[in-house]
Amino acid sequence: MKIRLLVTAVLTIFLIGCQEKTTTKVTPEMTKKDPVITTYYLVRHAEKDRSNPADKNPPLTQEGLLRAASYATILKDIPMDAVYATNYLRTQQTAQPVASMSNLEITTYEPVPEITFFKDQTKGQKVFVVGHSNTIPKLVNALIGKNQFSDINDTVNGNLYIVTLVDDIPTVSLLSLE
Repeated sequence: MKIRLLVTAVLTIFLIGCQEKTTTKVTPEMTKKDPVITTYYLVRHAEKDRSNPADKNPPLTQEGLLRAASYATILKDIPMDAVYATNYLRTQQTAQPVASMSNLEITTYEPVPEITFFKDQTKGQKVFVVGHSNTIPKLVNALIGKNQFSDINDTVNGNLYIVTLVDDIPTVSLLSLE
């Protein structure tokens, strides 16, 4: 019995040793994961009521409300993950139609957010952002990592900046919806 057990053990070890060993060479393509794509849709608030120059927080005009609604129409086929607006009535009113369409609450942010935190917080998402003539270009520049855009003329309310980050590599488009 001991001899049979010993022969079985030796044969098993021999057969295991004789088996063809296969190794898989790991290539860069095999270790590559899906890219992380983040897309920002950034606009200045729509037309504000300028009838009272002393009012620092005016609402949108009727024309501005129509423009805000048009953003929801333009972006209707894009499932937003987040909607951001500064804490002003005109930016909140501009963001509301897109937020409602997407069943989202508006997240209030500082006019020029800490960019690393903002990018980390929104990584992999589709985000609608409403700001001001002097903050949206700065935010776009921070997202793309270069100083490409200057402040928006105060008479222009129809710029739509689209910034896409693919694994943090940016592309940017500017559409005029005037």
